Amino acid sequence: MSQSVAHSASVQRAIAPVSLRLFASDVDAFAQALGRSFARYGFAVIADHGLDQARIDAAAQDAKAFFALPDAVKRRYRIDGISGQRGYTPFGVETAKGAAHFDLKEFWHVGRELPPSHPYRRRMPDNVWPEEVEGFMHAFNIGTVISTAVHEAYPGHYIQFLWVPRAPSRVRKLLGANTDVEGWAHYCEQMMLDQGYGQPGVGAKDERESKFLRLGQLQDALLRNARFIVGIEMHTGKMSFDEAVAFFQKEGYQSKETAMVETKRGTSDPTYLYYTLGKLEIMKLREDMKKKQGAAFSLEEFHNSFLREGFPPIKIVREAMLGDQSPTL
Repeated sequence: MSQSVAHSASVQRAIAPVSLRLFASDVDAFAQALGRSFARYGFAVIADHGLDQARIDAAAQDAKAFFALPDAVKRRYRIDGISGQRGYTPFGVETAKGAAHFDLKEFWHVGRELPPSHPYRRRMPDNVWPEEVEGFMHAFNIGTVISTAVHEAYPGHYIQFLWVPRAPSRVRKLLGANTDVEGWAHYCEQMMLDQGYGQPGVGAKDERESKFLRLGQLQDALLRNARFIVGIEMHTGKMSFDEAVAFFQKEGYQSKETAMVETKRGTSDPTYLYYTLGKLEIMKLREDMKKKQGAAFSLEEFHNSFLREGFPPIKIVREAMLGDQSPTL
C-alpha cells in the first residue's frame, strides 16, 4: 500500500487539481481547466469532490479485485457496438487519437443512466455490474473500511510519511523496509481499537457497530496471517495454487473471490508476510520498552520515538530505542 500512496501523491503533484467548486461558480472556467488537463496529460485530478476517502479506498480495492479475475470472466462483460461506453474493455482494443498502436490498458466504464426516451439511450444503455462483485464486497464492510482508513491515513501511512523528514539520515528518508512501513500501518489497526477508538460514541454509533469494527479488524488480521503462511508454503513447493485458495477461505475466513486475488498476488509476492511480521515485531518492541521503562512508559512517546527513526528494519529501530541487539521476536 505504501507504494500506491506514494504514487498517488506524485501524480497529484504533477497534475494540478481541478476544484469541483469551480463548477458551481463558473462552468466555463471549470470546463476549460478540465480540458487543459486532458489535453496535456490525458487525465484530470478532481479536488473538493466531497467523497469520503474510505469509500474511495474501498472502490479501488473492488476494482483491483475485478481486474485480477481471469480474462475469460472479464470478457463476459464486454458489450459490442457501443464503443466501450459500458462494461469491460480489454487490452488491445482502444487506440489513442493519432496513435499507431493499441493502448496497453483495460478498463471498466460506468456513466449516467439515461431515461428510456433519451436519444442517446442506444449508445449508452444502463450500467452493467459484474456478478462477482458480491463476493468481493464481503471484504468491504463498516469494520474493514474503517480498518483500511486507519491503515492508509490516520495514524497509519499518512502520519508515518509526515515523520519521514525527521528521519536521522538521508538514507533513512529514502529507503525503508516493508516490515516497518506495512507493519506500522497494520499495527495501528489493532492499536486504535485497543486504545478505545470504535467504542459507542467514539467512532461507532452503538454497541452493535462497535462489535462490527472489531470483527473487521480481525478479518483483516486473519487475511494478513493467511498471507504469511501462503507466501512461504507456495514458494517452498509445499502448497499448490488451489490449496492456497482453500487456505485463505478456510483459515483466513475470506470469500472465494478474495482468496483468488490474494493467492494470485502471492505467486509473485512471496514476502507479503511483512504485514504480520512487522506488526508482531512492533508489538514485541512495545512490550520490551514497557518492561524497561516501567511506570515511566508512555505509549505516545513510544510511537513518536518509533516514527522518528524513519522506516528501517525493526531490528535497527530496536537498537536505537532499547540500546541493545535483542531479538525482534
